[in-house]
Amino acid sequence: RYPVDIILHAHEHTHLLRDITGALSNEEFNVVGLRTQFEKGAEVSVIITVMIASLDELNQAIKLLQQVHQVHDVRRV
Repeated sequence: RYPVDIILHAHEHTHLLRDITGALSNEEFNVVGLRTQFEKGAEVSVIITVMIASLDELNQAIKLLQQVHQVHDVRRV
């Protein structure tokens, strides 16, 4: 497994970080890092580092993050 950074942008709301980490940990992804940056308005940028074994796993992690409430623009850094 290798550490992979994924960046996402979201509209800030209560429990955002719990929702993001929960979406991944529910599927057994190992989250090893998390950095947040408050942007203009109520937007937040989050860089999350996840241990990934394959391209299929990376795509699965991105799809899971795209399904989190108020999250948009998910991509690998």
